[in-house]
This record gives sequence, C-alpha cells and structure tokens, in this order.
Amino acid sequence: MGFATEPILSLDVVDGLVELARTLATTSDLQQVLDTVCRALVDVADFESAAINLVTESGDLEVVAVAGPPEASEALLGIVLPRERWDAEIAASVVHHGLLLSREFDEAKDGESWVSDDAAWFARTAGHPQAWLPEYALFVPISDSTGEMVGVVSVDLPRSGLIPDQAQSATVEIVSRQAEAAITAARLLARSELNERVYHLAFDSAPTLTAIAESGGRFVDINRAFRDALPGVADAAEFDRAVSVVGGGPGLCHALERIFEGDSNAATFVAQSGGPGAERWFRVTVRGIGQVVTSAERAVCTIVDITVERSEQLRHRRDAEHDPLTGLLNRRGARAAVDALVAGLASGSLVAVLACDLDGFKAVNDEFGHQVGDDVLVQAAERMRALLPAGALAIRLGGDEFLLVASCASTSEAETLAEGVVGSMRRGVVVDERLVPVTISVGLATARAGEGDSLNGMVDAADRALYESKAAGRSRWSVSSAEIT
Repeated sequence: MGFATEPILSLDVVDGLVELARTLATTSDLQQVLDTVCRALVDVADFESAAINLVTESGDLEVVAVAGPPEASEALLGIVLPRERWDAEIAASVVHHGLLLSREFDEAKDGESWVSDDAAWFARTAGHPQAWLPEYALFVPISDSTGEMVGVVSVDLPRSGLIPDQAQSATVEIVSRQAEAAITAARLLARSELNERVYHLAFDSAPTLTAIAESGGRFVDINRAFRDALPGVADAAEFDRAVSVVGGGPGLCHALERIFEGDSNAATFVAQSGGPGAERWFRVTVRGIGQVVTSAERAVCTIVDITVERSEQLRHRRDAEHDPLTGLLNRRGARAAVDALVAGLASGSLVAVLACDLDGFKAVNDEFGHQVGDDVLVQAAERMRALLPAGALAIRLGGDEFLLVASCASTSEAETLAEGVVGSMRRGVVVDERLVPVTISVGLATARAGEGDSLNGMVDAADRALYESKAAGRSRWSVSSAEIT
C-alpha cells in the first residue's frame, strides 16, 4: 500500500488557517468574525475578492462583509437580494471540489452586484482551458447546527487567474466552515448574560481601529487600537480633519448623518493621511446598530489600515499602464496621461505631437538578435525621454513606434525637439561594445490648445509627416503640411 507524500495544503496555507483559528477564538463580535473570515479568504485562500452574505429576518440575504478592492466594497456592502434569486443561482451552479462554481453572471443583477472590469487581469490567462472568466463565482452555503442555511460565502478572482484546484478549493471550504462555526457561536453568545463582558474584552483588544458613535458624531467608546493610532480624536468631525477622503467624497460625518437619519444602514469609503512618502490609507466602514423602526441608536465605525494593499494596487495599475521593457507609457496609460496634460494647458498653448519610428529596426533583430533589439529600444527610449521638457509624455505604441506629446513655447522649440530626437540616434547605439547602426525618423504636428484641433487629428498628421521623412531618406524629421482637424 502506498502513501501520498505531497500535502494537499502548503505550509503557508496551514499557518494562515491556524492564525485564523486563533483570531476567531479571541473574537465574539459577529461583524469582526465576518470581516476576519473575508480577509482570510483573500490572504490565505489567495483570492482578490471575497464576500459574506447572511440570511436576514425576512429570509433574504444581505452582503455584510467584503474584502478586496475598494470598489467591490462600495458596490456590494449592504446589498440585499431575494432568497429565491440566491436559490436559483445555487441551483444553476456546478459542484467543483465540494464547492459551487457559477459560470453564468445574471445580467438582471446589474447594479446589485460587482464584476471586475480589469481586462489586463483576465488577459494574463486568456486562452488557458482553466482560465477564470469575469462571469465566474465560487459559492459555499453555510448552515447552522440544525442544517438551516444562514448565509453564503462567495469568492472571486483567484490570484492565479485559473479556476481553483483541489488545494485552493479545500482552503476556501475550511475557512468557510470556520466561519459557519464562528457565526453559530457568536449568535449563541449574543444571547448569553456574559455577552456584554466578552464584547468589551474583544472590542478593546481587537487590532482593528473601532469606535462607537452616537447621533451628532460623538464617539461614546473607542478601542485601544483606535486610541493608539488617533490620540485625541473624540468625534467624527475631528476624524474628518485628520484624514482626506480618496476621490474627494464626503467623510465620516456625512456617513453617520445618513445612518442616523435612516437613509442608509452601512457606508464605506477610503481615506488617506500623511504627506508624500509617508502616506497611509484606511478603509472606513460604518454600520448602524440597535435599530428601532428606521433609525439607528448607535453606529460602529471600523477603520482598517490598507496601506500595503493600496500600494500594491497602485503598483499593479502602474505596471498595467507602462511598457515593461522601456518604462514608457503604453497605449492604455497614455489615454489618461494625455487627457490630463491637455486639460492643464491654457487656451492657445502650443501642443506638439512627434510620431517616431526607428529606421532599420527589423534588420537589427535579424542580424544581432532580439536581445540586442531590446537594448536598442531601451536606449532609444532613454534618449528621447532625456530630451523632453518637464511635463511632456513619452509613449511606446508598440514595436519600434513611439509617440511624444509636449507643450512648447513656440513652433521653433517644437522643431528643435524633433531635430534633437533625430540627432540623438544618428550615431547609432552601442550594445555589448558593438555599434548597432540604427537611426530614427520623426513626423511633427503642432496645434494650439482650445482651437478645435483634436488630438487624434494631430496624431494622424504626425504619422503622415513621419511617412514623408521615411520616403525622403530616413534619419530626418518632417512637419505636417496638412490641415489638422
């Protein structure tokens, strides 16, 4: 008889599950349990997004905890969907390693759900037979001790980009079952006489910054983590002065006002503190508690430090918007950057667009190899970037095609820039002590901001001028003589 020698779960996953069990053992507050489980589904089970839906007194299911991108929390938290819709979703799912895999996103739920629109994320595994698609979701129904369903755990966007294998599915199952047990225990504890004492112990020792607010915004209770991180902050107004809301939206005072007026039961937003180089980001979640009819008696404010998560998101966004070889903007990143550049110009400012193309680059790849070709592209990008004035943009369109966009003081300055780009490559490029004879041709188009010349029209005109340079013998620049429209 043989024995398997390779464990299903990795040591890191096992360590994560042990840490989750320890955390849940010290927490009696149901919301903290749900938030902890959601975070474990992201950090331990290795998904980008997770949510927990609990059955309400009416029998419908409400999204009560979300982990992942801020936009997922904003879209999902507090949503209530009818039980029959969930029953239909579960019935249509297929069993996958003990879990339920949904492959059909219901368009009727538009506005009541969240689907990632990050095309670059899905493009990583496009064409793979096990690729995770935007319409996929993975569900785990959870039940109480009587077998009655009390909620559904759902996860999305496995970081591998692939449909979860047995090990990852098992991790989701284990975490969800811990949630199932913890939810049952928390509900029982809430009915016990010891609940108040246990609550205060868990509340004050919880690592998450937590404050209990009353109508008017005063904090009636704050835990140790909150006091240590925000000393002297005693109400919502002081908190709003200490941070800035990302995106410029309303802050904690506004969220509390809506909850106490009965307009909302939950709110979430991202806030930032600290100056350049010392920024910290927080996800702030506010929930009404002790509701009588429509208004809340208190509100729980939980503040989670997401600095590491936010920094990773910004890094991924930058990677998605820049060419990995040269570090220049790519087509995707160029759109917003060019719009911002043009929007910041005064009416009548001169905009210059330079279409650039290396001469003989295919021959370089054929004669010297693609590694040398890559080095040529990198050096060419560095030379162009060094010539650009402050605020100008350098874009790699693909292959050996580049686009430069700059604000110039005069037409002669734009022409000097074009001559500088051409001149920077006339001496060729040295790679591994070998001279690679490659030059560059440039097409220049200029127009005044606010005078009706579209950027697309300028790019087309610059391309026409580039073709003129190529036809005239290469390693030169030409100015568009056509009218830009």
